[in-house]
Amino acid sequence: MDLVSIVIPAYNSAKWINTTLSSVLAQTHRELEIIVVDDGSSDGTAEVADHALSCFPGSYKILRQAHNGVSAARNKGWRAASGEWIQFLDSDDLLSTDKIKLQVAVARQSPPEIAVLYSSWQRVAGEEDQLSPIEEAQTPQVDGKPPASLLIGKNSIQLGSALIRRVWLETIHGFNEKTQVNEDMELVVRVAEAGGGFRFVPSSGPILLWRMILDRPRWGDETARYKMRDVAKTWLGLIRQTACYGHVENCGLSAEDSKALVADCSMLLRLLYRHDREAFHECLGWVRGLIPGYAPAQPRSLWLIAKCLGYENAEAVSEIVRTVKSRLRRV
Repeated sequence: MDLVSIVIPAYNSAKWINTTLSSVLAQTHRELEIIVVDDGSSDGTAEVADHALSCFPGSYKILRQAHNGVSAARNKGWRAASGEWIQFLDSDDLLSTDKIKLQVAVARQSPPEIAVLYSSWQRVAGEEDQLSPIEEAQTPQVDGKPPASLLIGKNSIQLGSALIRRVWLETIHGFNEKTQVNEDMELVVRVAEAGGGFRFVPSSGPILLWRMILDRPRWGDETARYKMRDVAKTWLGLIRQTACYGHVENCGLSAEDSKALVADCSMLLRLLYRHDREAFHECLGWVRGLIPGYAPAQPRSLWLIAKCLGYENAEAVSEIVRTVKSRLRRV
């Protein structure tokens, strides 16, 4: 059975959802079921979606719920779905025309233990369908690797770039609705920990365009979409989970992947230092528990200062240097 259910959670997405649904209706794989879950929108999102889908010859549903978050909306959607494979798609993102066709071809040949099929994806920005890349395409590689590999930045599987076998969603009971940040990453980690396999599906380019809203930071302080402290604590909590609350070396990673994970920890701590000092000190304690003798390897200047003065003092010196440089540029 090749029916794929596309689940689109939507909250106040009237501005974007037409373009998103156009990319769904343009799919060359035609055995589709489309489920839009309106998460308590106040801008007519459900009505816009219903109008856009009125010409769709297949099955579609517009489900509604009180505003309860994206995880609850996704759970409501996949539980109402009929397909063996589920395509989650955010209401402002776009699929390439052959996305589902490419992955279904691999799905037909995949044994039951393969839970997730994934491909390359790319961050973009712009209005409606006038989008431009803002980064190189991302090509994760996690086939046969331990769950912790999913937490490395270069291996991040953007949810819309994947197909997930429904039975594995049932096995892990779907999304954790208490998780408000990194909920998609938390889901795929639990799939991996439950024994679900991952398979990369090659494509000629990114199969998902992940729209970034540039006038509002994604991570940061109170003005950002997500608070830096919440992002950091959730991500580090997942690393601790996959390490069985021991060291990173317990995660089963290769030397290269272990080095990449440590580098990601360093990047996160540097961002935390700028945005939330209290959370920085708390998360630094977690990192030191995961990585005994932790010190940032890059930039080299930070490493040298840290060797002499300690890591916290090295960040303080770097902050002073950044401030001075910023003032000089304004002169």
